[in-house]
Amino acid sequence: MSKLRIALPGAAGKMGQMLAFLVEQADDLSILAATEHKQSPHLGSRVGEAVISDDAGMLGIGPDGVIIDFTRPEATIAHIQIARKTKTAMVIGTTGLSAKDEKLIAEAASDIPIVY
Repeated sequence: MSKLRIALPGAAGKMGQMLAFLVEQADDLSILAATEHKQSPHLGSRVGEAVISDDAGMLGIGPDGVIIDFTRPEATIAHIQIARKTKTAMVIGTTGLSAKDEKLIAEAASDIPIVY
C-alpha cells in the first residue's frame, strides 16, 4: 500500500507539531515536505522524512499529495497558489481568513480538492 504524501507548512508550530505526531503514528501517511518562516530556529530540523525549509515552493508535492495548512491567513493564501499550480489538494484549518480569502478558497476548489 502506498502512503499518502503530506506537505506540512508551519511544521514547528503548535498545530504543525500535533499534525506531525499524528502523521508519524499512521502507517499510510508520510510527511515529505515541511516549512517554517525564514527566521525559525527549526530550519534544518527533521519532521518525518522531511527537513524543515523556508522554501514554500516545496509544498507543491503534486496530485498524489495534500498540503495540511493551519498557518496564518497570508501564508495560507500563498500556499493556495502553490497548490493550484501543482494540483496538490489542501486541508485548510487556518483561522482569521477574510471574506476575500474565503472567496479565493472557493475559487481554488474548482481546480483542486480542498477541505476547509
